[in-house]
Amino acid sequence: MGWISPTGYSDPSSGWNNETYAYDENTDYGAKTTSMVGPHSWAPTLILTIDAIQSSKIRIYGSIGVAYPSIVKISVYNDGTWVEVYNGFPNDYGWQEASFTQGSVTQAKIEIYNDTGDVDYATVYEFDFWQVVPTKYSCSGPPDYVCSEDPDGIYNSLAECEAACVAPPPIVEEIEETYVERFGLNL
Repeated sequence: MGWISPTGYSDPSSGWNNETYAYDENTDYGAKTTSMVGPHSWAPTLILTIDAIQSSKIRIYGSIGVAYPSIVKISVYNDGTWVEVYNGFPNDYGWQEASFTQGSVTQAKIEIYNDTGDVDYATVYEFDFWQVVPTKYSCSGPPDYVCSEDPDGIYNSLAECEAACVAPPPIVEEIEETYVERFGLNL
């Protein structure tokens, strides 16, 4: 598990410059709107993308830009649908985290509202996804045949492991059956 950066972006209205700065691991510079955001107005939407990962939270680094107070709305594309995970005033020059139900996440949509009478650029300094490593299971061999969590395991669920993790039939029974078949004797 850990924080990982987006790997791409979508700027549907071409309203942002230096979009990759929003995920370059540098909180000194950020992606910035191409023009100032007017009073009581929404900045253009910025979408940050990643190959599908299991995720349960995001974080964004402030200051977000735009004269304070700014309202930031963040949605993630989770299991095939947009889910709003944050809507509020983020920390100024600090990380703001938001949790959500774990799922397969491929995008985050960032919308910033200038809630003041001033004009300013909107800026996203840094953004990360929390990657959840799926739990895997392994089956121990003789004598116990027990399933346990193992990051290198081959089974994706405990039920799948338990179905496959069974002791083989005793060899003695096979020998007895063969002896009976050959010689017609019972042991």
